[in-house]
Amino acid sequence: MRSLASIGVLWAICVMLAQSPARAAVSGIHRVASGLSAPIFATHAPGDRSRLFIAERGGGIRILNLNTGSLLATPFWPCRTTPSKQAYLWADWIRVLSGRSDIMTADFKTSYKVTNWSEYNESLVRRGDVTFWFDEDVIDAWEHDNDEPKIGRPFTYSDTAIECLLVLRELFRLPYRQTEGLGRALVKLMQIELTIPDFTSLAKRAVTLGVSLDVTQRRGPIDVVVDSTGLKVFGEGEWKMRKHGKSKRRTWRKLHLAINPATQEIEAEVLTENSEHDADQVEDLLRETQGQVNAFYGDGAYDQWKVYETLADQNIQPVIPPRRNAKVKQHGNSSQRPLARDEAIRFIRRSGRKSWKESIGYHRRSLAETAMHRMKCCFGSHLKNREFPNQRTEVRLRSKILNHFTHLGLPQFEWS
Repeated sequence: MRSLASIGVLWAICVMLAQSPARAAVSGIHRVASGLSAPIFATHAPGDRSRLFIAERGGGIRILNLNTGSLLATPFWPCRTTPSKQAYLWADWIRVLSGRSDIMTADFKTSYKVTNWSEYNESLVRRGDVTFWFDEDVIDAWEHDNDEPKIGRPFTYSDTAIECLLVLRELFRLPYRQTEGLGRALVKLMQIELTIPDFTSLAKRAVTLGVSLDVTQRRGPIDVVVDSTGLKVFGEGEWKMRKHGKSKRRTWRKLHLAINPATQEIEAEVLTENSEHDADQVEDLLRETQGQVNAFYGDGAYDQWKVYETLADQNIQPVIPPRRNAKVKQHGNSSQRPLARDEAIRFIRRSGRKSWKESIGYHRRSLAETAMHRMKCCFGSHLKNREFPNQRTEVRLRSKILNHFTHLGLPQFEWS
C-alpha cells in the first residue's frame, strides 16, 4: 500500500462477487490504472460494473472505464474544499455512492508541513527578548508629564512606564515584587539612570491603566469569531478535586474574545463574572471592534433573538447554529425581510446541520478556540490578581502581548 500513496498508481483488488453482493473473494492483485494523484478510495456504483470511481487525496474523483482501461479526462467531481477535509469528505461521499461499507481504503493520516520554519523560529525567540518590550521609546517616555491637573500628589511615572513593567510581569509570570526587582536589574544592566516604581505603585496604577490592544490598521470590513473561556482565580487542581472534593473558596472569571480569523488578532475582549452569559457581551465586543464587521461567528450560546437584533441593527451577517428544537419565527410568505435565523433553520431542515455548517463556513469559529489555547499556553489558566479591576488590566495586557506575538510571525503551512 506504500506505492499507492507515493507514486500515484492504483493497485486494485479484483473482486469476484458471489450471489450476495456483500460477499466477495479476493482473487489477486492487478495493476489497472496509472496517472492518478495519490488515490485513496476506489469503488463502483451499485449495478455498474463498467466504471470504477477513484478518490484522490488532493480532493478530486476520477472515473476509470474498466472496459477500455482508460481514465476519463474530465473529473467526476473537482476539488472544491480545503486539503484538510478533502480525503474525509470524499470517503463519506463514495460510501454513499456505493452503498457498501467494504470499500477498499488506503491507510493515511493528513498532515501539514511548516513552510516558514526559520522565520517562525526567529519570531518565537524574539518573544522573550526583553529589549523588544523595554526599548528606547519607553525609556524616553518614562517620566509623567502631569499635563492635566489632579487631586493629590503628581504622578512620577508615566502610563508607558507602568505598562512596560506590567507587560514584563505577564510575559514572565512574576508577582509584583519580583517585577520591581526585574526592572531594577534591567536598568542596571543597561546602564541608564531610571528609577523603578515600587510594587504598590504598580498594583494601584494598574486599576485605572488604559491598555490598547495594538490591532493592525486595515481597510474594509472584517469577520469576527467570538467565544468565551474560563480563567481560575481561587481553587485547587483537578487531582485535589477528584481526591478530596472542591472547597468553598473556588471561583473563576469569564473571558470573552472577538478574533479576526484573517489575521488571528484579538479585536476585542471583555472580562466578566462567571455568572454572566455569553450573549450579553455581544454589544460590548462589537463596540470595541474597530471598523465595520461583515460576519459574526458564534456557537449555540449566542442563539438568542437579542443577539440577532443587535447584529441586524449593524447589518452584520450572523453565522450561529440554531438550537435543535428551533422554530421558524417569520412565515416564508411574509413581505418583510427574511430573518437570518429562519433561513438557517430552513436550510438545516432541507440538507442537514452538517451541510449548513460546511456551506456557510461555520468551522472558522474554531479559530477562537485556537486563540484561547494560545493564551493559556503562554500565560497559564489562572489570574494572579485578586481584585477585579486589576484582573481586567491583567487580561487586557495578555491580549495585547498575544497580538504582538501574532505580529512577530505565525507558522505558514501546507497540507500533504
